Amino acid sequence: MRKIPAFICSMFIAATLVCACASVPGKAKSPAIKFAEVADDPKEGIQLELNQVTDGETQFSLMYPDLGPVAIRGTAERDGDGWLLKFERLDWFNAWPDGWTEASFILEGESSLIPSAAGDVWILSLRTMPKLDAVRSAAMRYFDTYVRGQKGIDEFSHRWDRIQAVCRDLFNRFDGSSLARRPDVLRRYLFPEVYGYDEPPVPGFHVVFGQGQEWNADYSAEHFSQGLRQIRENGTMLRDYKESPGLWQLALSWQDFWEHRGYSAGLRRLTIAK
Repeated sequence: MRKIPAFICSMFIAATLVCACASVPGKAKSPAIKFAEVADDPKEGIQLELNQVTDGETQFSLMYPDLGPVAIRGTAERDGDGWLLKFERLDWFNAWPDGWTEASFILEGESSLIPSAAGDVWILSLRTMPKLDAVRSAAMRYFDTYVRGQKGIDEFSHRWDRIQAVCRDLFNRFDGSSLARRPDVLRRYLFPEVYGYDEPPVPGFHVVFGQGQEWNADYSAEHFSQGLRQIRENGTMLRDYKESPGLWQLALSWQDFWEHRGYSAGLRRLTIAK
């Protein structure tokens, strides 16, 4: 999927940090300790924020733009001169023209944050591979309709399961992580009837209809496993794509990101301890 613009990421980060603070009533926080990736444009890189509460607990929020509009949250414990970051959940948000979707996943994993010998750079290193688990909460808005509570969790979970199933099929055929960086290629492969064929289809193909769209059943049979053809031809897959493009980015990028990009990074501290 396409790269998330910096200003959208900033809006998401600010909103989720406010929500995180508001969810802990009665606990005043000391000024946040902020870090940003050493990069040409730090706003486009990894960002980390530590917040210490009055009872001694320290919470963190960690943003990886390569994974889309997500924030990893958990608790931070002192580890020598550095920190041990224990992942607890992943918060995700995606807006589309007629609504939005937000969800929180249970997340397991650990990273360490250790200062370099010179002290000018902090090394963020993965200790255990993150494991994305069950959906703990979810909410959706379709125009003026809001879906929350258990119904929101159920609808979101079904969508996430469908997207993961399609992505597993794609991984068997392509380098799925590269598709995450090429949304034009991905959508043409999934929905050539909507976004255009790379090569003209053979005349006389079998046509089926779903949600007002004409679908090439011969293309489905050639490019998708049996279990996925129905959700493509009834329009469900296209709706999943249009309403939650960020979920496709997350599913396609997750494993490759942690193995090749997210395991280590250099951060600079943006705030000075008092």
